[in-house]
Amino acid sequence: MTTMVRLKYWGALAWRHSLWLTLPLAILLSLWWVLAWLRFSSIEPAVLPQDNASFGQVLDYEARHLLAQWQNKFIHRSAPFGQLITPVQLMVPTRELKALSHDLPQSGKNYVKGKLLLADGYHKIKLRLRGNHPRHWRTEKKSLRVKMQGDKLWRDLNRFELLAPADKSLLGAYLSAQLAKLMGLPGADIELAWVYINGQSNGLYLLSESIDEQTLINHNLMPGDIYAGEVAKRDAYSGVDNRLFHHSGLWQKLAHNSDHPRTQRTSLNLLVSWLQQPQIDYQQLRQLVDYPMFARFYLFHQLIGSTNIDQFHNWRLYFDHSRGRFFPLVWDPEGWPQHGLESDPGALIDALRQDPVFIQAVRRQYWQLDMPGRLASFVEKAEQIRRELTTWVGNDPVRSIDLQYYDEQDYLEASAALIQRMKQAFAITIAKPDEVPKAPEPLKWQGQRQFNGVTHIRQPVEVAAGSRILLGSGAVLIFHHRVNLNGTAQQPIEFAALGEQPYGAVVLQGADANGSSLNHCRFSGGSAYKNGVINFTAMLSLHEVSDVAIDHCHFSRNAESDDMVHGVYAGVTITNSTFEHAVGDGLDLELSHAFIANSEFRENAREGVDLMHSDVVLRDVTLIDNLDNAISAGQKSKVRLENGFIQGAKSALLVKDSSFMRVTHSELTQNGLIAKVSHRNDHYAEGGQLYIYRSKMYDNQRFFDVEKSARLAIYDSYLWPRFSSDKKRITIDETTNDYQPTVASAQFKRYKKEVEAFAQLDQLIAPQAMADKRGIVNEQP
Repeated sequence: MTTMVRLKYWGALAWRHSLWLTLPLAILLSLWWVLAWLRFSSIEPAVLPQDNASFGQVLDYEARHLLAQWQNKFIHRSAPFGQLITPVQLMVPTRELKALSHDLPQSGKNYVKGKLLLADGYHKIKLRLRGNHPRHWRTEKKSLRVKMQGDKLWRDLNRFELLAPADKSLLGAYLSAQLAKLMGLPGADIELAWVYINGQSNGLYLLSESIDEQTLINHNLMPGDIYAGEVAKRDAYSGVDNRLFHHSGLWQKLAHNSDHPRTQRTSLNLLVSWLQQPQIDYQQLRQLVDYPMFARFYLFHQLIGSTNIDQFHNWRLYFDHSRGRFFPLVWDPEGWPQHGLESDPGALIDALRQDPVFIQAVRRQYWQLDMPGRLASFVEKAEQIRRELTTWVGNDPVRSIDLQYYDEQDYLEASAALIQRMKQAFAITIAKPDEVPKAPEPLKWQGQRQFNGVTHIRQPVEVAAGSRILLGSGAVLIFHHRVNLNGTAQQPIEFAALGEQPYGAVVLQGADANGSSLNHCRFSGGSAYKNGVINFTAMLSLHEVSDVAIDHCHFSRNAESDDMVHGVYAGVTITNSTFEHAVGDGLDLELSHAFIANSEFRENAREGVDLMHSDVVLRDVTLIDNLDNAISAGQKSKVRLENGFIQGAKSALLVKDSSFMRVTHSELTQNGLIAKVSHRNDHYAEGGQLYIYRSKMYDNQRFFDVEKSARLAIYDSYLWPRFSSDKKRITIDETTNDYQPTVASAQFKRYKKEVEAFAQLDQLIAPQAMADKRGIVNEQP
């Protein structure tokens, strides 16, 4: 057959079957065009003009998306998640998904119901779309905001964001958040996640913590005010100046300190008003803004070259009333952008950059953190993450950034370029700071001194034995440097009210007061001090100060305050001291660590010792007739009570909200309740855990109140009357109900794992073999 004949044959065959060839193609092309038009016509009219996409862009995206869907039906690749990727399984009814997208962007702001799959099953959630830019919601890979329901936390979060990646490198925001963590900056933690919706893979996302009260808890910060500055794009106000540091009313409050009204904005009003003055008073600004942390924050943004924070959006500020200062929170960082444009972060950073003290603070932070060494290691880690992520990029069924699809090669090129820009940003030169001037010579106080109003002492102070410090009505005495009270048993130092009205507070504040000592002193007649900026809740307040030694001191009869002695962000050793007749708590410690020995807490109107987020050892302490709880341990506290004696409390022990307490060689008698172990706050994943070893509990009115998510375990102790429980959350071993001390050694080997939570405390202050002074066996577990 000649060539011409063959061509005629195949041509006739093609013509005869052309309908079967062209019809599927026509249907496919029509489907492509219709889907593209539906997407374009339903979404683009709602997009702001500057973010509009053309129909051609939508056509191109739809073609690539159809091809990707076809490939995913026939090509199945998988790899173990490992530690780099966090899987997230969401279940959302189809009607709820449609409700989110039926009228974008407004419909995306309404929460719908769904479920999150965890190790113990599905848990109820609510979710909505998030983000102002249409890249967050106009394709299949939509950014989501998820809220846990009830008291359930996931990864210590009750809210989190699932963010569609913003650039083909996929790593800008993730590595920026890792650098912030490395530099000790609080803010939103970010992980890489793989999201499934109704069993269908939706690929790579960024899992970001939402900034709220939970953020403060997770970063060991006191409850306080969190302000969000977001007035860009659709959030902008018409007809007004939208620069955040020009008007405090532009900020939204995400969290607040319950001791102050939610509507109160005193600190923010002050900051904004001071920044608008023709001549900024830097002495004031340094008191209201935490220079070391803002210096670290400024340095961080220099190192990532971010343009994602400006004078209109992406600001998060935290105000801590216990310290009276603003702190920055890292939010939505997009490091090492390709365009390299500069942004204007606003009046606060502008003002700080003009203060030589702030420039010195930036230099000091750079060298104190050893940033040259840390940055070199960080680049190596970034290279490793980049390589490891390549497989997952290939597996992603929706490899799009907004309307642009990408492949593994695009990712490799973009991520390599990002790391190159990172290296260039890290090559900055920071001069070493000037030497810190030496502390001034100490003041010498002797005899009697009187103070009225609020007095700041900015020098070290030595107080001679026998001195009397008299404070007028509401007076506050704040020591910013080390103070040594050198009292003796024969000549104690006394702090007392000048008249009949109580004074405010005696305060040790700041790192320069570290190492202060209070020996043979007496405090009485004080109360507290609070204004819109600072809150000293106790007669003696220890704020941001460590290595404080209190020995042979007596605290009594305060007035009109929650606490008699209060420590926050503090480290203190208390020995041979007495706390009695407080109108509230005798001793309150928050975010602190303490060793308390040979001390007494008597007849306080509420708790003898009240703890929040604190690590405390109590050894040879007596707590008698405290009207509420003798010891209250809450909010992730770790407590060791050794050789204690508790009598006459409404409840001897309260352990709550992810706290641990271990009691050994102690005696609990004539209390209303031996122990309450509970879960009160939804911001904590579980209830408290209480372990009691080789202790005596008798003549108490009630035994135990243990909630479902809490745990109580008692081993080798004396408990009278006999008590038993069939609840799994309560464990009482046989030796407790049939007390035989000789069995103890074998029992404790079995329960060793249950005290691992106290390892840090044991390293700090080793347990002792207790003296047998109350008839309790003296072996130490």
